[in-house]
Amino acid sequence: MNQLLKYSEYLNESLIDNTYVTDIKKHLLLFSDTIRKDWDVKGGKFTLFYDLYGDKDVFHGISLISKRRVSEIKKNYKNCRFTILYTTVYNDTDSEGRRNLSYDEVETILKNSNQYLFYDLVKGKRTENAAPDREHITEIIRSDSKPWYFILIRNKNCSLIKTKSRQESGKWAEHQLADIHGWEESSHDIRMKIDMNGESMRANGLIKTILKSEEDDIFTVIDDPATFVKYDLVIDNDKKIEVKKYGDKELWKGHSIPIMLAEQCKIADRRTLTRIVEWYNEIKSDDMESFDYIESLKLLDLEERKLSFQFSSENLEVPKICKNIKEHYNTRIVRLLDAFNSIDQDRWMHGIYGVYFASGRTNRINDFLIKIVDDGVRNIQYDWKIVGDWLGFRRLKLFMSVNGDAWEYILTEGNNFVRAFKLKDFEDYQGDRDSGILDIDVGVYVYDDIKHLWVKD
Repeated sequence: MNQLLKYSEYLNESLIDNTYVTDIKKHLLLFSDTIRKDWDVKGGKFTLFYDLYGDKDVFHGISLISKRRVSEIKKNYKNCRFTILYTTVYNDTDSEGRRNLSYDEVETILKNSNQYLFYDLVKGKRTENAAPDREHITEIIRSDSKPWYFILIRNKNCSLIKTKSRQESGKWAEHQLADIHGWEESSHDIRMKIDMNGESMRANGLIKTILKSEEDDIFTVIDDPATFVKYDLVIDNDKKIEVKKYGDKELWKGHSIPIMLAEQCKIADRRTLTRIVEWYNEIKSDDMESFDYIESLKLLDLEERKLSFQFSSENLEVPKICKNIKEHYNTRIVRLLDAFNSIDQDRWMHGIYGVYFASGRTNRINDFLIKIVDDGVRNIQYDWKIVGDWLGFRRLKLFMSVNGDAWEYILTEGNNFVRAFKLKDFEDYQGDRDSGILDIDVGVYVYDDIKHLWVKD
């Protein structure tokens, strides 16, 4: 089985640092879901990439070019096509208007090539789990008979690409289920609307508002059920389901094991950290001779990576100003907890058919679904908790715990789900399930490896 990224690697992977040269696993990069989602809705933001998604059996990516090849490219660069990927946008020599990259700019880039990384556009066949094998993405793509090269800026973030390791740990289950069963991929995340002192807070300004809030400010959650739901797929234009990459042995070990469903107030990258220091400095600007104002201003003089190190536990002497900033933020996060947990349990995931648990990458035999509500009984308990996370900045996470008496449902023909056995009893049926034959109350079902579902015998 493919290994997930370590958390620290996941956080840092969008920063194009020196590991993209030294780590062979980062020599092949794939285009991010940001581009795929724009293509799905034809949003017009990344039209350059639209032709790359026409064949669902083909996966495109970019592959690192050696320094020697870059030297060769310099000799004939005006007969090549170049696309440079910035943090969230691109420029391209064959595009018009604001997306155009001039060859004068390309010449400057090539003269300073040590500040950039250069890639071929490549493609290869998808594997069964939708993540391509590295050795199979080798065919280089040209543009109108011209070589086509992609450029990344060293030591800058780029959200338009991802490492193959991230693809392996991402939405593979959702993509696979959609391809196998024809279900619609339709992602919806929990995005709560929060008031402070009766005034609505902007979702993208939540962290800033919390940081700048006062001790007597009151936070409340707007009772909007549409914001309390999460789902990934829609079946037959009717059943909305959330997908989780867990098996029953990970959900139940004599008692329910909580798994994360959503999170709020996530601080997990250097750019957000820099913004926090900036906002804290603004808060303390009433007294420009104070320790906190002067020291936070000094922090802002640091490069992002060095700034994050000041807050890190790897720093044997974390500065007092860093501790003050974290304490200021963390004490305010706590006040959101009661507001979040005041939401009625029945509001969460209201109207969602169930949670689909997919534990294996290449075999769907152990998949099952737990209904959110079954015969009027709620199967899942929801609980917001404060978790100490990146660099010690707290965040709020919503955990779901499945009742052991909840029934596992297996997928049968016609996109129907049949009640099989209770979660707490899964070990009693594991041998039969592994053999592909389940004798349950409603009959005997045999697993069909071709259709990836259970068929009544």
